Amino acid sequence: IVVEAADNFTVCDNDINVSSDVYQAVGIDIEGPATGVVKDNNITAKGTLVNTVYSGMNWKPATVTIVNNTITAEGYAANAMELGGTSVTVEENAIVAVGNYTAGIVSTVPNAVIKDNRIIVEGSNVGNESTGDYYMKKESVGISVAGGNAAISENTIESNGNTAVDLGNSDSV
Repeated sequence: IVVEAADNFTVCDNDINVSSDVYQAVGIDIEGPATGVVKDNNITAKGTLVNTVYSGMNWKPATVTIVNNTITAEGYAANAMELGGTSVTVEENAIVAVGNYTAGIVSTVPNAVIKDNRIIVEGSNVGNESTGDYYMKKESVGISVAGGNAAISENTIESNGNTAVDLGNSDSV
């Protein structure tokens, strides 16, 4: 599903399954200007580079609430969510990323609220090949704040990597 230039959109109650043998598998791509809600969906993406939920990466304003979804990423570089835009609220989701390098949530959002999610990341972290994604590191991490500000609270994170939350390039947390 691609959402672009949409005001007050809602994506709800869907089963979305995407796989790609080419470059990138994306379940939902939200590009600004856009404002809306993604809720009550089962979203799975499989491929080499995976961004199951992808928002605001065209650097136009996007304000999104992502709530009560089951989000799964499987691939060499598996991001369950890679989030940009203006602001995002990620709340009460079940998030799973499985692969070589994995991330539950990667955020570059100036104003992110990440609360009460269950995040599982299982990465083998083998080799030194590029992830093919500028914001994704060669590791497995539950939440990575690659830029912007994030209010992170009440999440349950299970990771076989060395880091549950990476605050690397955040302005404030």
